[in-house]
Amino acid sequence: MAVPCEKIGIMIQYDVNGVPWLEPKHLDLNAIARDIEENDSDHAAAKYSLSPTEWKEALEGILLECEKGRISCSSKEVINALVNAILARYALCFPSYGTAPELHDVHRLITKTPPNIAAAQKIIFAAVMCPRIRALQLVGRFMKLSPFNEFAYLIDAATLCFYRGNIPSTFMTIIPVVEGILLRWQGYPGAIAKKPSFKKTLKFVRESPKRQPMPFLILFFQSWLQTAESILTNHLYHDTSKGPSFNHFNRHLALHLFEDQKFATRENGIRAFLLIDVLSDLFICENHLKDPRWDTKQDEESPHIKAYNDALLSQTYRNQPERILGKTHVKCKDV
Repeated sequence: MAVPCEKIGIMIQYDVNGVPWLEPKHLDLNAIARDIEENDSDHAAAKYSLSPTEWKEALEGILLECEKGRISCSSKEVINALVNAILARYALCFPSYGTAPELHDVHRLITKTPPNIAAAQKIIFAAVMCPRIRALQLVGRFMKLSPFNEFAYLIDAATLCFYRGNIPSTFMTIIPVVEGILLRWQGYPGAIAKKPSFKKTLKFVRESPKRQPMPFLILFFQSWLQTAESILTNHLYHDTSKGPSFNHFNRHLALHLFEDQKFATRENGIRAFLLIDVLSDLFICENHLKDPRWDTKQDEESPHIKAYNDALLSQTYRNQPERILGKTHVKCKDV
């Protein structure tokens, strides 16, 4: 016997004991959650005879029930998805290279009352901008994956600017790269005669699972997809006439400079790097690729790690050329 339940995009009902199940196949969401906990979502997906749409609904149901506290699941996949659903509001997500302890710390911080977003953000930003991680992403992904390799030198330049403390140059360099990657991913220029609109681009991102149904890392893939869609729609490409993006993380402000807002911040620069990282996760999942980072040799990473650490040291020794402009700007402002 089931009791009626609110409709929230998917149909979840509860038996007399409050156990949630999903129509139309009477799936026990607790059982699926246990399968994910004991193995992973790929193993659980193979166990149930569900279409991609039905499996997506089952996962959404599990996440919803976890959020409400009716299902308990400590699987990294599930916690990652729950964390990203919250972080997307702040134009953030938990990076795929983050550690399990970092994930649990972020989860604890953002689900407490009140949520400590600043502390969670600090953990994420430290992971994203670790010099070895940035070097590994550069040589292990951006230099090897076709939609990204055309822009690898720009990503590298933006990274060096960041480590030297030249944040405006970081942000103004990396933001156009996001759009360039999305265009190349769609095949532009080439078969597409006209540059696709943002609406078509967003649809292209959203329909990634349809191009390659049931990819590996299913729950991670779905979480990264929803996060990327949210960051692109609600922040980076958000129509500022309808209100500001979080922390003014917005390409229109950067490319058109029509408002005097502090968008070129250290935090927004890291958000842009993180978004590109997420897009690379989606590309790998969609195309069923082995992550090329795992085949990256140490001698490929080492020169970039050294360059990034040297750039960081230039801040310590205060010998960056950009400091001349900074001092000049202060004097002119005083006058």
